[in-house]
Amino acid sequence: MKLKMPIALKLAAFTVLTLLLVGVSARADSGSTRDIILDGKTPVHQIELAGSVSKTLYRYEDYETTCTREVPVTVYRYECDTRDVRDCETIPGSQSCTSHPTRECTMEESCHTTQPYEYCTTRQEQYNCGDRPYTEYRTETYGCTKTRAIPIGTELVEDLVGEVTVKFIGNLAGISGKDTFQVAIGNGVDVMGKVTIALSLSADTHFLKLKTLAYDKKTVGPKKALIRAAYQIEALPVSDALGMKTSITDIDADRGHLILDLTGAKLDEGVKVSIEVQKDRRIGGMTHVTGLRATGKDFKVESTNGGERATLRFFNQYDGRKGCMNRRPHEFDVTLVRELPKLITEGLLNPKALEQVKGSLVSKMKKRIKLGGGKNPQCAKD
Repeated sequence: MKLKMPIALKLAAFTVLTLLLVGVSARADSGSTRDIILDGKTPVHQIELAGSVSKTLYRYEDYETTCTREVPVTVYRYECDTRDVRDCETIPGSQSCTSHPTRECTMEESCHTTQPYEYCTTRQEQYNCGDRPYTEYRTETYGCTKTRAIPIGTELVEDLVGEVTVKFIGNLAGISGKDTFQVAIGNGVDVMGKVTIALSLSADTHFLKLKTLAYDKKTVGPKKALIRAAYQIEALPVSDALGMKTSITDIDADRGHLILDLTGAKLDEGVKVSIEVQKDRRIGGMTHVTGLRATGKDFKVESTNGGERATLRFFNQYDGRKGCMNRRPHEFDVTLVRELPKLITEGLLNPKALEQVKGSLVSKMKKRIKLGGGKNPQCAKD
């Protein structure tokens, strides 16, 4: 016994020192909920939760009441069938003549003859008229017996203990200490007997992604269960996502191609492009001619000093002329939207931050262009 006490004390001291060195937050007291604040300084939190789950007990009794049912009823409606009847008549030919003086001061007559032709009209005619049966439904009430449940008390399902580890990873720079997570264990009547974690407050400066590393529930005694759970929360700065924006700086076009000058993040399949095109009418303003949908991978991209130049061919989507537009001025309305990858969106605890960023990853431009270039090679070939 004299040898065991120093060793035990040394182990306890070593454990406390280890927890302090790795930045682990541990608490001895337990409740059914616990708040964890992301302060950027404590990467690991170890907590213990306690709760109990009960269920409501019921007794069942029959009682007399009134029920309703739908009863079919046959009704008759006067109706007719209709058909198209074609009436035709022959219009006789005619001849008309005119007279005019000639250079010799004589009268000359010219005549024009029209041939007889058939003139037809179409009218609707009713037939097969009479009363026709249809089925309708009316609501009927009747006496019936139903069963109802009456709560008479509660019964303990199990006492729960939760040993939970929450680990924070990622870029924690700029964390303000305003992101709060609530970890809870089932506690109450008719609730789920499990551990949950949710974001209760956020500054939305980072995307906060939850991943379950381990979850195990086992019975440790009569109506007693132990849950061991480990979660990982990754912090990704919202500013990193804003740097993924692809912006339009200019639009150009010829009779077969749309050309975009771009800056920012490189064009790829994560960029969705919508294009609406209108053209000048000779009289009457603008008219819509086509709407195109594409992704970044549909463009031919070349690097420029300031970014990229992306070219899209119009294929066979305009007037059936192999994608070749006419030379009139056209108005191009182009919208670029960057879709964030699952690497950011999957398991996200703060979707509000995502919605805010989505609105910032949109670039729009509208431009009127008088198109040049011939049908070949501008329209039929790249």
